[in-house]
This record gives sequence, C-alpha cells and structure tokens, in this order.
Amino acid sequence: MGLVLAGCGASDRPRPAGSAVAEDTPSIGADSVTVAASPDSVRDRFVQHGLRPIGSSRREIIASLGEPDSIQAEPVANRYVPGQTDTIFELSYDGLTATIYHVSGGRDILSEVVVSDNRHLRDPAVRIGMPWPEVRRRLGEPWDASDSTFTYQCLSCMGADAPVNIYVRDGVVTAIEFAYYVD
Repeated sequence: MGLVLAGCGASDRPRPAGSAVAEDTPSIGADSVTVAASPDSVRDRFVQHGLRPIGSSRREIIASLGEPDSIQAEPVANRYVPGQTDTIFELSYDGLTATIYHVSGGRDILSEVVVSDNRHLRDPAVRIGMPWPEVRRRLGEPWDASDSTFTYQCLSCMGADAPVNIYVRDGVVTAIEFAYYVD
C-alpha cells in the first residue's frame, strides 16, 4: 500500500494563461476573492487550500476537532497484500465527515473530507449555500459534471489528482468533497 500526494509548486509544465499559485492562502473577505484573480488561480487555490487544516490521521483529526459525533469502521481487503484486511474509518462531526484508510499494522491515510458547514472552509471562494452560477463565475467551468455534482481539479499542481466535488441541490451548494489520492 503506497501513498502519493498531489503537490504544487514550480514545474516545467506550462500553466494556463493568467494562473498563479499562492504560496500561502490567508483567510480573506469573500468579495475580494475574485476581484483581481482569474478563475484559474481562484480554482487552483480553492482546490489546494479550500479546507481548513484538520490533519491526516485519526489522531490528528481528533486533536484538531475533538471527539467525533460518531466513528464507523469497515474492514476491506488490501488490494496488494493477499489475506491482509485493512479498515476504512469514517469520523463524523457537525458539518464535516472525514474518511480515512488505515493500513493494517501501518498508518492512516486521509482519503476524503466532505464539508457541509462553512466553518470548516478556509478559502472563501466557494461557500455552502452559494448559488451555483456564482461558483461557476468564480471557478470557471468544471472539469467534469453531472446533474448535481461538479468536479474541479488543480491544473497547476504536480502529482496525482486530488479533485474537489461540489454538490448542488436546488441551485445552491450543499456540500463540498475534498478527495485525496490513496493507493
């Protein structure tokens, strides 16, 4: 079982016109997010830094957010080690659910975080309750879409894909999923 994390930084790969990579993303007012920034740079920043840091293991997440409202565990067969059973943990909090892949006898690997409350978001480019047309204006067109799920990826990032799925119901954002590469 290995882990590849998407990383951002300088690369030889050309960036889309008008895009930029922020070294650090401070919390700023929602109205100032897109005034001078292109949708490419806003999108990439949100995909990379939209979630408030919570940690990447059960221990770190509990230290950051406190005891979860509930924890569910599901055993799963390891894809690479015959006979090894790993565990998928789901830690549920008010407005946030973190899913962690735990390698038997090894470490925790954060695989996704679903947010349904703005207090868990760091970058104000997209907010729970925001109208979908405003999200499109700020982030540009999604990389992939269904009737209610819109996927964005960081185009200036190097490494494995770590997409963000934005869930929309009745024309407004209801949840945002930050996915991480786990293999």
